[in-house]
Amino acid sequence: MIFLFFTQINFAADIAYFSINGDFNKAFLKIENAELAQADSISELKGYEKTKNISFLIIDNYTETLRYALFQTEESFYQYLKKCQERLLILNNYKNTSEVKYVKSVLYFQTGMVNFLKGEKMDAAAKMLSAYRLLVSIDKNQPSFGLHKEMLGVFHVAFGYMPNSYIKMAKLIGIKADIKLGLQEISFVAKSNFYNKNEAILIKAGLQTFSNEKLDSTFETSEIKIPQRILYTYAQILLLQKQRKSKKALELLTKYLDKKTIFPLILYTKANLLLYKGDFKSAEKSFDDFMAMYKGENYLKDALYKKSLCKRLEGDSLGFLTILDDIKNNGVTHLDADKKAQKAIEQKEFQHIELLKTMLFMDGGYYKEALEELQKIKIQSLLTNRDKVEYYYRTARINEALLHRNFAEKNYFKCIQMQADASYYFAPNAYLQLGNIYKKSDRNKATIFYKKVFSYKNHEYKNTLDNKAKSALKLLNAE
Repeated sequence: MIFLFFTQINFAADIAYFSINGDFNKAFLKIENAELAQADSISELKGYEKTKNISFLIIDNYTETLRYALFQTEESFYQYLKKCQERLLILNNYKNTSEVKYVKSVLYFQTGMVNFLKGEKMDAAAKMLSAYRLLVSIDKNQPSFGLHKEMLGVFHVAFGYMPNSYIKMAKLIGIKADIKLGLQEISFVAKSNFYNKNEAILIKAGLQTFSNEKLDSTFETSEIKIPQRILYTYAQILLLQKQRKSKKALELLTKYLDKKTIFPLILYTKANLLLYKGDFKSAEKSFDDFMAMYKGENYLKDALYKKSLCKRLEGDSLGFLTILDDIKNNGVTHLDADKKAQKAIEQKEFQHIELLKTMLFMDGGYYKEALEELQKIKIQSLLTNRDKVEYYYRTARINEALLHRNFAEKNYFKCIQMQADASYYFAPNAYLQLGNIYKKSDRNKATIFYKKVFSYKNHEYKNTLDNKAKSALKLLNAE
C-alpha cells in the first residue's frame, strides 16, 4: 500500500496543471495591448512560478517573442533563446498530454518565428517542424482539444503554398499540404470562445488577402468586429495597407496609435502610408523617426530606400544619391522588402518620375490620383523598355481597380507582349490578375493564365507570385 501511495503521488506530479483562467486572460489582454511589462507583473504574481499553471509559460514566451519582434535588438535575441529553452525543460518534466504538447508547440512555433526574423532559417525550419509534429499528435489523439487548430491550420495552408517538388518530399515525412483544410481549421478557432479567437480572425483575413480572396464577414475593415487593442489594430492597419486601402489604414493609425508610439514599427508603417498618400516630407520625417528609435537590422534597407525616393520626389537629387550609398552599408536582406531595396540600388535602374508617383498612389489605393499622374506620361517619352512595360501594366491595374475591365485586359496583354522574355515582374503579375478576373466566369481560361505565371524566371517577386498562382489553382481545383 505504501508503494502504491507513492506511485500515485509520483504519477500525479507528472500530470501538468493547465488552465486558461481569469488571470491568464488578464495577462493575455495586456499582451494584446502591447503592455508587456504589465503582462510580466501578472505572471510574477499569478504565473507558473506561483501556481505551476503551465498555460502561463505561453504568456511568458509570448511577451518575449513580442519584445524581439517589435524591437529586434541583438541582445534580446539571445536572451529569448535562453529563456525559451528553460521553459521547454520545465515542460519535459511532465507527461506528454495534449495540454503539454500544445504549450510546447506554441513555444516552438514562436521560436521559429523569431529565428526567421533573425535570418536563422535552418533553425526556424527545425523549430516549426517540431511544433507541427506536436500539433498533429494532438489532432490524432484528442481532436476535440481545439486550441491547437489555429496553428495546425496555419501549417496546412503554408505547406499548401509550397512548390510541388517540395510537397512530394513533405508527404514522405508525414506533412499534409491542404489550403482548404487549413482555412477550415483556422475558421473553427475564429468562431470559438478560445483565448486565441481574435488572432485566428486576423490570420484568416491575412491569408484571404494574400490569395486575393474576398474577406468573409468575420473580419471587417473597421473597428467593429475585432476588439480595439493595440496589436490587433496594428494588424488591421497592415491588412488594410496590403489591400491597398491606405486611407483607411492611416485613419486608424492616427486615431488609435499615433499618440502611443510604443514600438518603432508603428513609425515605419506610418511612413509607408504617408509615402503612398504623396506626403513626401512627412513620410521622410517618419522614416527618420523610425530609424532613430529602431535598434534592429530588418527594414533598414527598405526605410533608407524609401527615404531616398522621398528626396527624389522632392527634387533633391544630391540627397537621393547620398542615401543610396548608405543602403549598401546598413541593414540585412532577410525580408523581401530589404531584398528589393538592395536589388534596386545594385541594378541602378530607376523609374521614370511620373511612373514612380503612379506606382506609389496605386500601391496606396489612391487610384484616381494614380490615373491623373499616369495621364501626364506620353508613351513616346519613355526611353527604356522596362518603363514602357510598366506603363501598360500600371494602366491595366488602375483601370481594373476603377472597374474598366475591358480596357484593363487590353493593357495587360500589351504589357505581356511588350515584356517578351525580359525578367520583370510585370508580365507574370499581369497573368495573375487576368486569372483573378476570369476565375468566376471562365475557370479554364483562368487556369491557363495562372499557369503562365510559373513560366517567368528570375524576377524579384518569383516566389510570391508563383505562390499566389499556385494557391489560386488549388482553390479552383485545377492543379
